[in-house]
Amino acid sequence: MANSETQQSDGDPQQDEFVVDISVIIPCYNSRKFVSTAVKSACFQQGLRVEVIAVDDGSSDRTLRLLRKLEKEFRNLRVIEGIVNQGQASARNLGIRHARGRWIAFLDSDDFYNSNVSLRDVLERAEDKALDVLLGGAIRIVGHRRVPKIPRKLDATTVTSTSLWQLVVRRGYLQRKGIQFDESLPQREDKPFTLSVLTGTKKIALHSEPLIVNVARGGSTMRSAVDKNQIRFRIRHMEAIREIMLDNRVNRDLQKALTTRYLSAALSPYWARPMVDLIRTRSPGSEELTRSYMKALHLLTLESDSLALSSQKLGQVANSCRSDILRLVAESGRLDFFERILRGKRLSHAELQFLVENSQFYWAQSVATTYLKHHMSSCKDLLERQPGAPKLSTLAKRVVVHLGYPKTGTSALQEWMEENRFALLEEGIWFPIVGSSRGSGLREDRTAGHAALLRMLSNPGTSGPAIDALANEIALLEKPVQTVFLSSEMPLSPLFWKNPEGKEKSHQLRKIRSSIPIDSVDVMVVARPPLEWVARYYKEIISNPFNAYAPPFLTFARLIKRSKLVDIEILFALLNRVFAPGRVWMSSYREVLQEGGIVSWVMKQIGNQPKNLEISESFEVNRGLSDAQAFVLREAKRRKVNSTAMKMVFRNVLESEELENSSFELVPRDELDEAGRILSKENALFSERFYSLSESSSNPAATSPEPDFRAFLTDPHRKLRFPVFYSRLEVINIRRNLRWLKSLARSGVSSILKHDRLYTARKTLLHEALRWSHRLTNALAHRQIARRVWNFG
Repeated sequence: MANSETQQSDGDPQQDEFVVDISVIIPCYNSRKFVSTAVKSACFQQGLRVEVIAVDDGSSDRTLRLLRKLEKEFRNLRVIEGIVNQGQASARNLGIRHARGRWIAFLDSDDFYNSNVSLRDVLERAEDKALDVLLGGAIRIVGHRRVPKIPRKLDATTVTSTSLWQLVVRRGYLQRKGIQFDESLPQREDKPFTLSVLTGTKKIALHSEPLIVNVARGGSTMRSAVDKNQIRFRIRHMEAIREIMLDNRVNRDLQKALTTRYLSAALSPYWARPMVDLIRTRSPGSEELTRSYMKALHLLTLESDSLALSSQKLGQVANSCRSDILRLVAESGRLDFFERILRGKRLSHAELQFLVENSQFYWAQSVATTYLKHHMSSCKDLLERQPGAPKLSTLAKRVVVHLGYPKTGTSALQEWMEENRFALLEEGIWFPIVGSSRGSGLREDRTAGHAALLRMLSNPGTSGPAIDALANEIALLEKPVQTVFLSSEMPLSPLFWKNPEGKEKSHQLRKIRSSIPIDSVDVMVVARPPLEWVARYYKEIISNPFNAYAPPFLTFARLIKRSKLVDIEILFALLNRVFAPGRVWMSSYREVLQEGGIVSWVMKQIGNQPKNLEISESFEVNRGLSDAQAFVLREAKRRKVNSTAMKMVFRNVLESEELENSSFELVPRDELDEAGRILSKENALFSERFYSLSESSSNPAATSPEPDFRAFLTDPHRKLRFPVFYSRLEVINIRRNLRWLKSLARSGVSSILKHDRLYTARKTLLHEALRWSHRLTNALAHRQIARRVWNFG
């Protein structure tokens, strides 16, 4: 039975104004199977006077009957009956109007309070402070997992991720500000309300203890299929968020957080797929509805600065850039562009130029340039035959291929070319987008240049489509191109280089040259002293955490020796034979630096001196790690650390100042001396050709001990422990479903299966599984209450 403290007075409501400490409002609709858990957890709250208001929103099952039964059992429960279903917004507003507590809390009918003193613990913080809002933590039950949701500080991330059921709000504050739920939103009405509450006052306190247990149900309306009505509600939802942002004058950080959240949602499959279907149906009103959606999205994200240009976290630039391009597309109103970006397709240079020329965003040009760096053409795009492709020889006069050795400034050159791609075009130089590539995730700052394109040009089966795609790209520029500039380290890296002695006819460089249908193909190479280069490149290659390559240093040096990769005379002779009558420029890294850096040297050799471009070597890309950082990554690969843990190791290695500043040396002096003997001939040839300009390869004695790799993995202060969120069974199911979806997408029959009996049967089984999962989850909650796991009553 209810506590005697919670009994309500029968007197005049005005006299009862401050009798109740808190009113808990629970909207109920067809929730007979689980609402008793929510009601009991609220009625059993101890240490304060609480009233529970259960608003039945026209349920068609026996929910109201159950509520009436509970009302007889608990004297602090009030049931308000709705005649027809009007949505949760209307039900909650009705509850607010009937509330008599000084504070108001909201509880969904399938959630419950963490313990029988949750509300008392929260309100204790407000007794001696003039607060308007208290924000508590929560525990989310997702399947068999318990995921904590604890606010640590009141920042933009907390505001945008806070759920309604985490709030405890002073009733006088709601009345004073006129804050209520938008009844025109039968769904997702909680976010505008929550944003209004959190941005309308500064009198907010955080409560780090879990207040609510939120049960994620599979059958909720939030997870149902999106139809036209839901799209209309989404438009109204975004309009409401925009109005709140303007009324409460939210700061820049919150603008960015909201912009990121809603653009990410628009690009997610949940919203993107229905919008694509809506565009393709061309049914009456579909175009108007799509344009309204684009307009609402544009206005909602209008005030925020560029997400990509302000992104500081490694691994977020590519996604942020795609979101920025979506903003440009929404601004333009181009339905064809909108459909393509929602489908995950790349926009071409010409399409981006159109968006830039018709945009009011000051950052449009910079974002378009960044987008081209991170969303380039894939090999699959190259293999698609281009109908009516023009001949490359009619579009460009010459091709220049830069084959930089790794660790000779190639990345800085490629970065500069990408940053100045539009300006270089005005000078008749084109740095192709097609076939260029870049790392992803934690390695998105690593550029590979035209490695993919050159690899396809070296294959007779793919060289034709690659040339067609390159010619089509240049034709779409609608500007004259004198020089096509390609750059890649791939042909001169040990993983791809083949010893030319005895294999010259089938050598990769010869295949690349023969596939380019232009008479004049020039080539340029920058080299470093062999011993110095081997030591630097060894550290570079083992620092890549995702290539599983971690040989001993001397093994790597002997591999380079056998491959003839650093035999300058063999390479120079090969290039002159393969690329004749084109020119071959070969220089040492020291000479390149003396001429002002890699960019200045390349532009001087090409013969073009751009008038409005600042030639700078300030691009800090592919920055080498310290020897200690490289050592830890090599040891992790040697111990076969799985990919998930490897990402964690890599991130923390990058963040470790201890490793970054360590004087530990990866290659001991005796191994370096032995490598010098192994490469003595190659070092002598290099010095002879480049007039002894080789840099010193001195290796001072190490002053720091070898990093303790095992301690680095297990020491909690190094943040390398990561939580395991998934049970083994869930991981197996996720992997199985992903494999099925991937094979389905590859088969190209997903559109056919939409009307197939097999698809329908599978969908029915999936819904049935979710329904039973929901029943089991809530049954688990009931059993936990019975065992007093959550300390109710």
